[in-house]
Amino acid sequence: MKIILFISLLCLFHNRSTSQFYGSQSLSHVLIMDYPNEIRLHNKIKGSKHFLETEDGKTIDYDKTCNCFLYSPHEPGETLLFLKKNDAFVDSMVFNVLQDPVPDVVFNKNPFQNTIQFSEINNLDELTLDAGLGLYKYEIVSFQMLVVGSGGVRILYSDSNQITDKMKYEIELLSKGSSVQFNNITLKRSDGKFFVLRNISLQII
Repeated sequence: MKIILFISLLCLFHNRSTSQFYGSQSLSHVLIMDYPNEIRLHNKIKGSKHFLETEDGKTIDYDKTCNCFLYSPHEPGETLLFLKKNDAFVDSMVFNVLQDPVPDVVFNKNPFQNTIQFSEINNLDELTLDAGLGLYKYEIVSFQMLVVGSGGVRILYSDSNQITDKMKYEIELLSKGSSVQFNNITLKRSDGKFFVLRNISLQII
């Protein structure tokens, strides 16, 4: 059954730029192409501190200036980078992973503070996401964990965390207003691109 997901913060998907990302364990390079001036960002890790550095030496400190969220699937595909400043999203970038992605542990904060809402579901074998840029169909490829939220939602699932064909997990609606927490959902878009959502909350309305 198709699901329409409405994201409250549509600005997450506005001003998206197609870029190329080169990942490694210690240093990654992000080339942002569709901006007025070409920007090269280096993701540098020094100890436990992460920051972005531009070609002219300017830095963005994650702890003081903004939170930067980078989600990479386990294989090459679409990756999202979110910039957040003063509890407001100021930009989002989309780029393709061309080499080994940065490990998820580098960026483990949750940009999805608001709840994604949907009206009715029977199963989750196909998602339709309205991101303000048209409707896209998504297939759930895998997720790491499902956590029952408050309000009486019961989650039925098998022992496997990986989903390779159709979504085999069903959520039985016991009452409206229920919420469910998903961790590390890998979605495959109808055009073949991937992206990952981590620690998002779905609420039945």
